[in-house]
Amino acid sequence: FNREHLRQNKPLAVYLVCVLFATFFWFLHALGKEYNDTINYPIRYTNLPENKILISELPSHLEIRVKAYGFTLFRNKLKFSYNPIIFNTHSFQDNLMERSNSHVFLVATNKLHNQISRQISNEIEIQDIEPDTLTFRFDRIISGNFPIKPNLQVKLDKQFFLDGIPRCEPDSVIVTGPESILDTLTCIQTVFQEYKKLSATIQRNVSLKPLKGLTYRPRRTVVKIPIDQSTEGQVTIPLTILNQPDSLILKPFPSNINISYIVGVNSYKNISPNSFLVTIDYNDVEKGEDRLKVDIKQAPKDLISYSIYPGDVEYLIEEAR
Repeated sequence: FNREHLRQNKPLAVYLVCVLFATFFWFLHALGKEYNDTINYPIRYTNLPENKILISELPSHLEIRVKAYGFTLFRNKLKFSYNPIIFNTHSFQDNLMERSNSHVFLVATNKLHNQISRQISNEIEIQDIEPDTLTFRFDRIISGNFPIKPNLQVKLDKQFFLDGIPRCEPDSVIVTGPESILDTLTCIQTVFQEYKKLSATIQRNVSLKPLKGLTYRPRRTVVKIPIDQSTEGQVTIPLTILNQPDSLILKPFPSNINISYIVGVNSYKNISPNSFLVTIDYNDVEKGEDRLKVDIKQAPKDLISYSIYPGDVEYLIEEAR
């Protein structure tokens, strides 16, 4: 309908005005009656104990069954659309949650009617609250010292290798949090770090991986990843004979063994012929072996790999003079 049509049709306009007034007065009459209703109120918990930490899930809303006049319900629904009910834990039995050594407290919501009613409206009668119990489960706050473990994925460039394990500085952290969580910890990891085609030692300042309910001191560490480049080397070592009788002379052929090795550039200067001990054993002669196996009894720990040539030798035996 448009205005011109209403001016031309006055009976219709009068009818619409009557319907509008009738609806308005019906609405006023309806609001004047008492109703039962269920309202979902948000709740916020304040002043939790400072000497404990909450480990249970508390409801974020309360379903409250109320009885009130329509005017009151309508007004309060608008007023409290986003205003939460405040539950002050200090008011629970004279701050019992902080004073007591207990870790579990049960609060019956039917005992909160007056406290909630004052925050909502004295004109609203609270009949029931769900859930019927609020369970506060706390844990003792403790501190402990834990090692830091770097969480890394490292890919190296060709001819480079890890010259030792990645390390952290500092290598430990003081962790504060619930006793039930600290009892399960063995270490604290760094946040994940990925490195590709590394060709030199690097240091990175990284954060510790956060865990819910825990605090760290310090919150960061320096991760050092030692990298070295591989190089090749070779030495010739005279054979040492084990278990040779004083009355005999064992002569191996050849008497010197070539050792080829791969080592890091940083350790190359530390390698010398004296770093190796290469042996054959006269006891193998007693076993009737035609050739004697060459064993490396001593080699530098810094070697990445090594090989010997020959791996066995021929021999002659002469009487000692």
